[in-house]
Amino acid sequence: HNTNTILHSTIIIIVIMNARHIVLTGASGYLGQHIIHSFLMSSNNDNDNDHSNNDNQPSQPPIVVLHALYSSHVDFDRRVQDYAAKFPNNNENVEIRTHQVDLTTSADGIESALSSSLPPRIEACLHVAARANPNACQNDPDGSRAVNVPTAFFRFLTTSPRQCPWIVALSTDHVYAGDEPPNVVEETGDSTDAPRPINVYGQTKLELERYLMDHIATPTGTTTVIGFSSILLGPLAPIAPCHPTFLHFCASRHDRETTFWTDEKRNVVFVGDVVQIIQRLLRMKQQQQQEGEGEQPPQPQLQSA
Repeated sequence: HNTNTILHSTIIIIVIMNARHIVLTGASGYLGQHIIHSFLMSSNNDNDNDHSNNDNQPSQPPIVVLHALYSSHVDFDRRVQDYAAKFPNNNENVEIRTHQVDLTTSADGIESALSSSLPPRIEACLHVAARANPNACQNDPDGSRAVNVPTAFFRFLTTSPRQCPWIVALSTDHVYAGDEPPNVVEETGDSTDAPRPINVYGQTKLELERYLMDHIATPTGTTTVIGFSSILLGPLAPIAPCHPTFLHFCASRHDRETTFWTDEKRNVVFVGDVVQIIQRLLRMKQQQQQEGEGEQPPQPQLQSA
């Protein structure tokens, strides 16, 4: 009996050590909920396939622990657990852990909220939390800056004893003026556009990019991937009510007159495509980690997608 107990404890320790820990900010938002859905779908599909080794013995893929950070959504934890229960084949290959935390708080506040919840080693952080309503940003520039540039949170993730070698952060094409199609790339690979935000929202996102480059990517060696998007289109959020997409907003206006800031040329993107890009980046990260074990760590770099 004692031997079985020790063996059982050893197995639990091995599972925890082999888990892939990923942090997701803005989990209760539109994109965040679709990212959670993609993790559950991926695990569900993985279990429909035969995972086996060279001896034709079944093998389990590594457990993914997704730490879903949200700020103030009522009852979001219960909603996530109820939604995860709809995926019967998940078989605990993906565990969603929700954490309510205010990313605008001080360094001490972040430490108090997350130090006991997150492990020292984080594989990647998917940062999609934002105050994205341009009108709300205009009316509260300081509050919007605190939300969109959460400096204390990024310092927490990348300061010893914690390690987070990859950050994928969503910016916006509102860092460009919108009078021309944004971010046109020449054959040389250089962008023809210089950032020229026309509102507080775009300005705070540009500040986020520069903060990540100057204070995270360069000094800490964290690989930082910046994604530029504008109007996300797609189905409503799958887990809990949140803000509608632009097209849902337009449909709700019916015959009422709506005034926008100015005429702008913006890209639109399907939310599922953004999620697929993020998942592909995570697979690239995992593959590089597997191939690079024992090698020197990569040089710090900033990438844009």
